[in-house]
Amino acid sequence: MFLTVDIAMLFGRSSWWIGVWPQASAAAQLAGHAFGTLAAAAAAWSAGREHRTGITEQLSSSMRGRWQADAIQLGSTLVYIAAPYALGAAAAAAVSVREAGPGFLWPRYLLLGAGTLLMNASIGHLAGKLISGRFAPTLVVAGSMVVLNLFGARRLELVVMSGMPQIELSPLALASRILLAGVLAVVAVVLPGRIPRGGAWHGRAWRTGTVGTALIAVSGCVIAMGAAGPLRGVRPAPRTPLCSEGAPRVCLWPDNIKYLPQVAAMASRLAALPTGLVKLPDTFYERGVQPNSDPSSGFLIIEGVSSVPDALAGSVLERTLPVCDISDADTPAYFRQLWPMHQWLAIRAYGSRFPEFMKGGPPGVDMEEIYRVVREPEANQVAWVKAKMEAIRTIRPDCV
Repeated sequence: MFLTVDIAMLFGRSSWWIGVWPQASAAAQLAGHAFGTLAAAAAAWSAGREHRTGITEQLSSSMRGRWQADAIQLGSTLVYIAAPYALGAAAAAAVSVREAGPGFLWPRYLLLGAGTLLMNASIGHLAGKLISGRFAPTLVVAGSMVVLNLFGARRLELVVMSGMPQIELSPLALASRILLAGVLAVVAVVLPGRIPRGGAWHGRAWRTGTVGTALIAVSGCVIAMGAAGPLRGVRPAPRTPLCSEGAPRVCLWPDNIKYLPQVAAMASRLAALPTGLVKLPDTFYERGVQPNSDPSSGFLIIEGVSSVPDALAGSVLERTLPVCDISDADTPAYFRQLWPMHQWLAIRAYGSRFPEFMKGGPPGVDMEEIYRVVREPEANQVAWVKAKMEAIRTIRPDCV
């Protein structure tokens, strides 16, 4: 079942991550996180077997420490959970290797997913040991995990939704999460043997101290997570970016090598526009490729190339139309002329097909008009653009 959920989450949502190592790594991590609730529920059910079979007293009176039996049980549950997670990661690597460039899956993403699974399994194991009843432990921990995963995982940064090449995981922040997972596993193994059974509170001070120590240890790990800083940080620019030939060039992160032909073709389509109509940069850069550049400059490749045409169009307009101040009264009229040109450039960059992500547009922009203009002869399109330019010149002469 776990493998089915993992594969369904990996390939059922989308396929744009295939062929990009950091994205494939994040996808494998996210797929593992998706069955974290099932992992916690399975651990609770497995750990609760002692209550269902009535062997709690036998375990407590065993010559071996109870923690040893609990450790073996939690370990077997982790193996059962880790196997489908590892197979899912292997599947992500197998489908990516043909399209991806040099490199492989990023270990930090996989460790983040493994740590989250360890947390879930440990909490489930502890609930199964401490809560009696046939289904109570599983229901309680499943409900708790749903709440945690839906509302707390992203806030606590226990999961990463995307593996953009511009971002990398902080080793210190990742270590703090692995530490929390390890402490929870130790607590799940040690604490049940320290909790009194049947109301026999012998050695209450020691047992109470054990519970307090566990709470302090977990709280300390949470504090350490905050002190370690954000989980994700900006990745240094690549020493040798991946650039296309011809003019204008496009330069990408080497991790996005599969997208180079598509983005280069978009730049070539913009270069094919009539001479003098717009001004193109010598190079279009993916965000973060240029060292010491503006963090917000450059285009982003988000879920494939659907975000690129719009960004390229914006770069062209920035060079074609000088920046100028516009009064609040003139702003609506100005953008009514600017936005259609922006959308027209984006469509020309993408090509002759109009995908679903281009069906909408900025407020007030008649996309049907733009689709009609794009299908007209080149001379008509040039005249339409020049009319927009003239309208902007009328609104603010020093803008053009």
